[in-house]
Amino acid sequence: MTALGGLIVVAAAWLTGRALLPGRASLERSAWEEACLAFIAGSSALVVAAMALCWTGLAFSGGLAWSLLAAGALAGLARIRRDRAAAAAPLAPAPGGRAAQLLIGALAAGSVLGALVFPMNEFDALLHFGLKGKALYSGASVDGQAFTGVLGDFGRLMTHPNYPLGIPFLEAFAAHAGGGWSERWVQLPLAFWSACIPGLVALGLRPFGGRAAIAGALVAACTPMLVVRDLFADWPFNLVDAGMGADIMLGGRGDLALAATTAAACALLLRARRSGSWCASALAGLCLAGGVMMKNEGVAVLAVLAVALGITLLLPPRPAPGAPRPGKAAAIALGLGIALAAPWLQHRSTLPAIDENYSEHLTAGRLGAAFAPEQAEREFFGHRAHEESAAAAGRARAAVVAEYLGTEALDLVSWGLLWPLFLLGIPWRLRPGSEDRRWLALLVLGTLAAYALILLVTPWYLPSLRATGIPERLMLHLVGPAAMVAGAALARDRAASMSRSKD
Repeated sequence: MTALGGLIVVAAAWLTGRALLPGRASLERSAWEEACLAFIAGSSALVVAAMALCWTGLAFSGGLAWSLLAAGALAGLARIRRDRAAAAAPLAPAPGGRAAQLLIGALAAGSVLGALVFPMNEFDALLHFGLKGKALYSGASVDGQAFTGVLGDFGRLMTHPNYPLGIPFLEAFAAHAGGGWSERWVQLPLAFWSACIPGLVALGLRPFGGRAAIAGALVAACTPMLVVRDLFADWPFNLVDAGMGADIMLGGRGDLALAATTAAACALLLRARRSGSWCASALAGLCLAGGVMMKNEGVAVLAVLAVALGITLLLPPRPAPGAPRPGKAAAIALGLGIALAAPWLQHRSTLPAIDENYSEHLTAGRLGAAFAPEQAEREFFGHRAHEESAAAAGRARAAVVAEYLGTEALDLVSWGLLWPLFLLGIPWRLRPGSEDRRWLALLVLGTLAAYALILLVTPWYLPSLRATGIPERLMLHLVGPAAMVAGAALARDRAASMSRSKD
């Protein structure tokens, strides 16, 4: 029954998003792209609405969960019926040939099945998300002791009290819909993050032409990190420990959720900047808020995106007279994203930060210490952590961070050709038609710089973080915009594609 509940949440999320999508005449898309965008937008809408209602003092009861699911599903069904009655514009064909579509479909199906075959009992899923999901399912108030993190002599109840509640809400939705909690099946709605990202990349790149759209989608779909970390290390023996450590990355991780919402927001902004569609801009804002609800790093992505869009608007060339004003699209998306995320951000400010209040650690003293040899700490994460600790012994933290990021970017087994193609696609000169690649590249590079700064001041021991998949899990957030930069660089006639009036 819990598996059925998970399927109900998946269907409700898709229908909710379907109700929110712009018309097909203003946002041309294929059935594949529409399904991917609808699921991510609907998932964002459900968790944003749930947080807003719980912030007002309501408990996340079965009645509230069913009300939100039913309201979203009914709105989606009404939208589908209305489109059929009005003979809405038909769906566009999917980009690329049949072979490319079959490859992307097979990889998407594999990512979903992989997330369902192995139980999600890794550290993050069990303690950071599952425990909060159980508390929500039991009716605990988000202001109650279950979420405050410290209970006197009993120590911490929550490992990280200020982790967002997006994934816990989705798990609690599935538990209520299925009539019970199951560690495996409440995570069924989380299995689709990786599968949706290639479709979102294609959606954003469609105005650049079919070649760019399918190239970007293939770059994203063929990125192994979207499915698993270190897939070929000790293959096939590492599958025995799947879900037990940090080596196997499955669909329930919050990093994948943030990657999907970021890809959706970037795709919608790409389209809105050309068409001037306020609906696409607003939907981008919803997805940005959804990203904030999935991982704390969603706030960093939102802030860096604002800076990237601002810099791009200040640089030449200026929009032609009568053309859509890209600044308007950015303002709507960013403003609505902040507004929709405000209930969680305000609530988060009341929670204990424990080890992750990085603004307090960002001091001149800690930055200076990052360039001095770091002291080793006792390790408890197993053999891999001991190897990382030995490699980092006696070195400055700044050098270790640079090595970790550089090593990951060059790891073709984990990342395929994503990062080399991204670097080749960066518009190094201010040419007309490169504005969108510019802000996408600034988003990726700026977010990586922000993450490097966080790693410099974090109180955690770097080899411990590396052993649990950081910084590669941080880099995973940027798969969507990085693939879009790579795909857009392959457009046959970029100038012509930028001047199209139809989006």
